[in-house]
Amino acid sequence: KGSGYLLYRIVDRLVDYCIPIVNKIIENMERVEDDIFDENARQTVREISVLRRDIISTRRVIWPLRAVLGTLGRKIEHFTKEDLEAYWGDLLDHADKIRDNLDECKEVVEGLNDTNNSLYSHRTNEVMRILTILATILLPLSVLSGIYGMNVPLPLQGSPYSFAIVIVLMVCIIGGMLLFFRRRHWI
Repeated sequence: KGSGYLLYRIVDRLVDYCIPIVNKIIENMERVEDDIFDENARQTVREISVLRRDIISTRRVIWPLRAVLGTLGRKIEHFTKEDLEAYWGDLLDHADKIRDNLDECKEVVEGLNDTNNSLYSHRTNEVMRILTILATILLPLSVLSGIYGMNVPLPLQGSPYSFAIVIVLMVCIIGGMLLFFRRRHWI
């Protein structure tokens, strides 16, 4: 059909080669979207980072493609007698579709990153809450054991039941604090 059509077919193959790449990015994005609510947050952060890198590098290739195709479509008219405007318009549509898909992927990955950060922050807050409750419960026990561990005369120290009394006192402190935390809905 001529050299203009041959050039169109070559460029069409090159543009069509980008479609499976974008489809693979979308497939990986859907997999990460399913994995984001798992407990393996470090792996999810890595996968999101890899997806962002893939999208950025593919966008870097695709972004100038529309301008190149538009210019090439206009310049080819000088070298061929065939009317290839519809073909080059089809290529521009494919390039626009690929670019739109990549833009959508970029937005979705940014949303996934925000969601992952929120979930990771929530998990960290839960761990900090548990550690704070444990530290708050152990603080009075440490003070009580520190006071009764000193070598000075204290009340109940001479009694044969002093150890049992201190243990019962510690258990009462733990029970009282747990009851207080439960009523405040902290645990």
